[in-house]
Amino acid sequence: MFFRPILGHSAKTSLHPLLHRPGMLHLLQTRVWALESKYYHHAVAVIGRRIDQGLTPLDASQMSAEAREREVKPRMFMVSAGGGSSASAERQVAVVSLIGAMQKRDAYCGPKGTASLGALIRQLDNDPKISAIVMEVDSPGGDVDGTEALGNIIKGTSKPIVGWVNGMAASAGYWAVSQTDHIMMSSKSSAYVGSIGVLALHVDQSAWLEKEGLNATIVRSTKATDKARINSLEPLTEELFAELTGELDKIHDSFITTVKNGRAGKAKAALADGLFTGKMFNGADAIRNGLADSIGTLDDAVRRASYLASRNGKATNQQSQQNQSNMKFTKVAALLGFSADASTDAEVQEVNMQQAENSITALEGERDTLQARVTELEGLSTTQAARITELEGLNATQAEQITTLTTANETLTTENTTLSEQNTQLEQWRTNNQAVLAPEGDTLNQDGQQAYVSPNTEAAAAYLADIKAARQSRANLKNSRS
Repeated sequence: MFFRPILGHSAKTSLHPLLHRPGMLHLLQTRVWALESKYYHHAVAVIGRRIDQGLTPLDASQMSAEAREREVKPRMFMVSAGGGSSASAERQVAVVSLIGAMQKRDAYCGPKGTASLGALIRQLDNDPKISAIVMEVDSPGGDVDGTEALGNIIKGTSKPIVGWVNGMAASAGYWAVSQTDHIMMSSKSSAYVGSIGVLALHVDQSAWLEKEGLNATIVRSTKATDKARINSLEPLTEELFAELTGELDKIHDSFITTVKNGRAGKAKAALADGLFTGKMFNGADAIRNGLADSIGTLDDAVRRASYLASRNGKATNQQSQQNQSNMKFTKVAALLGFSADASTDAEVQEVNMQQAENSITALEGERDTLQARVTELEGLSTTQAARITELEGLNATQAEQITTLTTANETLTTENTTLSEQNTQLEQWRTNNQAVLAPEGDTLNQDGQQAYVSPNTEAAAAYLADIKAARQSRANLKNSRS
């Protein structure tokens, strides 16, 4: 599916720089990568700046002599039975390096590609003077092509290999190191593993070409319908995008299966699916999640490899992983003053101490997680207490309002009762004084109007005075209510 189209152009035509950038950038755009995404984008930017300055994308000759020597020639450590390094060593441990971006062939991303590194590991595995191998890793990942083969070589060696992550083992870098017999991190906080995922880059330059007044056409032979389907001159169709995603998913699934198989018998439990989303994990989290085994220096990694060799290599390595709990008991028993039939071999004592330190690191990580949870719960408790206080205050306010409304209601009830009594009294007054106001006979006055005779002038005056007093009382009551 992936091709490297070669495009020619007239000297008078100024093509987009991405069309004629050679070497590593071309590979970044046309290959499938198992690479930490931050490094991927950084590499594109760095290579682009070098090409714009008229320089080669990456020049291995600019590496220091020390770095080149470190990449090409393995370092040898002589390990005595007591665990220290000396000239009278009993076991020889070789240290090889997987540094920088990974690529199958040499010279693009450094002096050694994954094919050459695999060949070197095989050579060391066949060397009778070599007892074990340590692979130092500090890589953001790289080209998928060649990574699987390197992982198979590492897993297939007869001698134990310890992966020492001195910085990061991301994506393809972790693909390779996951096949070692033991993964040791250089730091619990600043060394990282993970980024388990796959990506590919497609640059669609058709809109830019059209803007420049250029119309690029790819002419294929009649039967070559699948030739150069992915290129920078044509946009990806939905069908092609889905096909490409499907291919990446297959590689990702293979990546996950390889990691799970490589870590089988080493991790305390099966690796969770949440570890395969492309996330990176520091040393402490990597150990907690089963992606790594311990924390230590290069000397620790060398001693660990020597110890695995003393256990008859890979044949009993899985059993030694299962017996780690017994080794820890020996060390802890000695620290507590018990007679635990501890071995007198200083190397085993050193391994016991390393395992104890790893357990402490894991426990510290769990402690930090629990402490963070406690802090979170304390915060929730404080928030809930504040809410309870707020609700209690609202409850007190509502109680006061209910008391006020009850008092007001009682006052209104009393006033209504008083008004009702006054109305009753007025009705009684009207009834008692009907005779006073009632007309007598049909006598007309001099104007022809009905004449009213008040036989009881004093009663009428008293009635009018009562009416006036009632009206004043009602007015006073109304004013008091308002």
